[in-house]
Amino acid sequence: MKNNKMFSRLGVAMVAILLLSSIQFSLASGTAAGTAITNTANVTFTDGGNTKNKTSNTVSLYVGHKVAGAFTPTEGSITTYDNVTYYYPVSYQNTSNRPTPYTISFNSNSGYTLSLVADVDNSGTFTAGDTTFTYNRDSIGVDVTKHYLIKAVVATVADLNIANIVLTLTNAGVNHSANNIVVLNPAFTKTFALTSTINKPIVSFTVSGSAPSPLIPGAAFNYSIAFDNSGSATPYSYNNVSGLVRFTYTIPTNFTFGGGGSGTLALTGGAGGTIAYSVSGSVITFTLDTTKLAPALAATSFTLPITINQSLVNGTGPAPGQPVITATTDFSSIAYGSGQNPLTQSVSASGTIFNGTAVVATSIGGKFTVTPSNANVAANETNEYVYTLKNMGNAAATFTFTDVQDGVDLDTEHLIAQTSNGTDLGTNPTVSVDPGTTIQVYVRVTVPGSASNGQSIVRKITVTSGGIGTLYTGAVLSDYEHTITTNVVSSTFSITLAAESIFTTNGGTTSNPYPGDVITFTLTVENTGGTAISNILISNLIPTGMTFVSNGFSDGKGIKIDTIEQTNDNDGVDDAYYDGSSIRTKNTFAIGASSSKVIRYKCTVN
Repeated sequence: MKNNKMFSRLGVAMVAILLLSSIQFSLASGTAAGTAITNTANVTFTDGGNTKNKTSNTVSLYVGHKVAGAFTPTEGSITTYDNVTYYYPVSYQNTSNRPTPYTISFNSNSGYTLSLVADVDNSGTFTAGDTTFTYNRDSIGVDVTKHYLIKAVVATVADLNIANIVLTLTNAGVNHSANNIVVLNPAFTKTFALTSTINKPIVSFTVSGSAPSPLIPGAAFNYSIAFDNSGSATPYSYNNVSGLVRFTYTIPTNFTFGGGGSGTLALTGGAGGTIAYSVSGSVITFTLDTTKLAPALAATSFTLPITINQSLVNGTGPAPGQPVITATTDFSSIAYGSGQNPLTQSVSASGTIFNGTAVVATSIGGKFTVTPSNANVAANETNEYVYTLKNMGNAAATFTFTDVQDGVDLDTEHLIAQTSNGTDLGTNPTVSVDPGTTIQVYVRVTVPGSASNGQSIVRKITVTSGGIGTLYTGAVLSDYEHTITTNVVSSTFSITLAAESIFTTNGGTTSNPYPGDVITFTLTVENTGGTAISNILISNLIPTGMTFVSNGFSDGKGIKIDTIEQTNDNDGVDDAYYDGSSIRTKNTFAIGASSSKVIRYKCTVN
């Protein structure tokens, strides 16, 4: 009983308290790897009335390193252009219980060059101070987040190309026996997938044009310029600022642009509107709003107005037989933007643009104008019409003038000369004119003394070009045919010469002077009309047997108009002068309506 009683007390007394001792750390990622954990059990018991203690053996453990972490965001996508560099933000947090070394790598994508940049300021964009990894190995502390930028340099990649960019983080941590650290999952990897989709403009630029036939100066040679965008994105501007696509056209030799120094040309198709241009020298720069090339729009086009020169060689353009060269190389590549970088698109040709295979044909014809086209002339007065004739062809040519009556009143012959008041060239005269050269022909008529006020003389003057060829571009009937009308009016202008007085010591008279006598001559010019007459040019030759008195009124002044003495020299001051043989007026001499002027000068009888 004693033993049973003792065991009974022992059963009651053996309330063993097992103390499991462990060293704990309150880290967010758990106990640090390599931390020692020891465990010993203690027991207190009563044995035969005696209290006794017993200690178990000690079990020692070491916390392992389980690699853990995650990318934020877990995946991503971006739509971009090619030929750009972009940065995509991504972060990685180490949620394991040990600072973890790791390596980072990218998969391979054709057309992409990938690298990782440390986003130092955690801005999510590339800024000064952000650095590119030289090596792909890094280490991250416990509970630390590192911020990165995926840097993608995109080369020329097809439109709508999709690249799956995979960023892979691989554990580089190893066991460290000296510190009792064991990596529990050494094959740990974590990936971040970025889907990169290319949306790009694919702009085509087509030039077409046809040679005119026959190919003569002044002929239109209009190009058709067509644009289309078969890509999936609207192009950026060529300078990424103004929203414009740009291209240039160099006007080739023997061509002229018909649009002036700047302006717009109408667009057809697409969104309509206009394309702007400016000209500097021989280069035309065109700018087109990028919205006109949105991918959903149909092709748009415009006509470039070009003509074969009619003013390059002596004012007539290329000579007959000369090749006219035009090709698509006269057009530059089109320039537009791709989000970051300027791009160019080569020109493509179509149509019947030729390159040195066409030669200029012979063109003929002249263009002439007349000044004035009609005049009011009194009986016995002569009027001269000045015709300006230009050879508009591209080769030397002859021109024949025909003068026929075209009225019902007076049939009065007109004289045709090549100089003012020159010798008559005869009936239907012919003149020779070099290409592009301008000459003047003078047609004069003297109204018969029998003509009455109100009658008219009407003559049609026609010029006919000799030679074989095509009439120059733009020729119209008025270029080579003019009708001039001379209206007979009452005389409003008269000039009267008289020997006004004589100074004599020899008994002479104004009608019978004696050698040494001085005669004062007067020229009375009268305007009886109601309007002023200007540009009056008078020439009065000093008579044979007499000498002009140079100091007739005062020193160096031998001419007087009314009361105003005139210097003898043609000095630009007075209205009259002495040229050494004649008394003359300048084109500044004029007479008002219903007025007259008297010119006086003196001569000595030799």
